[in-house]
Amino acid sequence: MNWIETLEQYWDTWEILIVIIPLIIWQLLRK
Repeated sequence: MNWIETLEQYWDTWEILIVIIPLIIWQLLRK
């Protein structure tokens, strides 16, 4: 089964979101 690979892909996506979302909020607050 590939559920481990799927989990890794989801985790990679979450890692990206965890980094990007605060950056977007920071940019919005700076204006």
